[in-house]
Amino acid sequence: MKIYLKILSMALLMLMISACNQSNTADNPVTKAPTAEPELTAKPADPIASSKPEGTSAIQGTTQADRAYRAKPPLPVITAGALEIPAVQSGYCWDYLGCLDTAIGKQLYHGQTLTVVQPGDRIDIVLNYEPQPSSVVVTAVEEDNPYIPVPLTEGGFTAPEEKGVYYYMYFANWTTEDGIYTLNQTSAVFAVEVE
Repeated sequence: MKIYLKILSMALLMLMISACNQSNTADNPVTKAPTAEPELTAKPADPIASSKPEGTSAIQGTTQADRAYRAKPPLPVITAGALEIPAVQSGYCWDYLGCLDTAIGKQLYHGQTLTVVQPGDRIDIVLNYEPQPSSVVVTAVEEDNPYIPVPLTEGGFTAPEEKGVYYYMYFANWTTEDGIYTLNQTSAVFAVEVE
């Protein structure tokens, strides 16, 4: 069982790393073969080019005009009844921001106030974002940091029955319609204290 968990943990980590390195996506023309650029002549400023964020090329700016620019990855809204459980941004590969690797698990949650829940309370996870991710995975983070998958039912799960502090990782992944290429991905960490 421990070997299975270690293999699963490594597979999840490798999936995130490989997706961060995956740059040949359907909507990322920067990786396509270069084409000859037309000669530039003096003309009024292009509103598309002037609305692009600093540090992007003209090619990226044009692509950005074709779809909404998303300045940062979304965080899930996590609740237990009327209580909101804070989520802290973890690693991501997001639009033109590129990829960010962060500490994993509990280290990110240091200093956050723990939300107290009762044994067996329902914990709901909602991502108020369109389009919805292609896949969502929630894992429990144990003491030695292996990721143990938490089965989700209708976007949530049940708090453990035993008292203690429990840390979780949330992973969301957006892919092309055929599922071949990763478009975006994000992760977050959250925790509860079961009384």
